[in-house]
Amino acid sequence: MADDPAPAAKLSEAAAELGQALESLDVPYAVLGGVAVSLVARPRYTADLDAVIADVLDRLPELVEEFARRGYSPRVPDPVSFARTNLVLLLRSPTGVPLDLSIGLTGFERTALSRALTVRLATGRDIRVCRPATLP
Repeated sequence: MADDPAPAAKLSEAAAELGQALESLDVPYAVLGGVAVSLVARPRYTADLDAVIADVLDRLPELVEEFARRGYSPRVPDPVSFARTNLVLLLRSPTGVPLDLSIGLTGFERTALSRALTVRLATGRDIRVCRPATLP
């Protein structure tokens, strides 16, 4: 992860692009971490975008390929193997923002997904975000 906080506009754009990509791929998701806290509670500096996604272990190769077509790049040499081992898919958005996509297998993650709310960004695009009670 980078040391410098990513500009808010870049994070917002990355969140919107990620939401659009995951929705078009029919993958339930919710943004969490610093971006989610900033959207539903109080602004917080962050350098990456964290999200939890549904259990997609059986679709990982297809998803990584589709993300690549959309301009996303892997942050590790073999993102599919890494994700299967560590339950997190590490990507970089087309705008350069590091993305940590946790594969939701635990009860906490499933609850976060099922209780996520929709937040409208300043750009007018909607994204799914964890509710404040489930944020770190």
